[in-house]
Amino acid sequence: MAWGKKRKYVKGKAIKNIETLLGHLNKKRWVFWRDRPMHPILLENMTLATLRRAVKRKIIYRACPNT
Repeated sequence: MAWGKKRKYVKGKAIKNIETLLGHLNKKRWVFWRDRPMHPILLENMTLATLRRAVKRKIIYRACPNT
């Protein structure tokens, strides 16, 4: 990583059910899709089937603020 660069979010725990994921989207919270942070608007544009499959495969994680 270059000097002076710091990630705004770090990867947290995996999201285990679709209700938790939808709660994150309602509160406009960022999540990680594998190793990539994603804005909630991008996830809102995905189909529900895609989101359910991602939760089942455990590739969506919480984004925790980096302190």
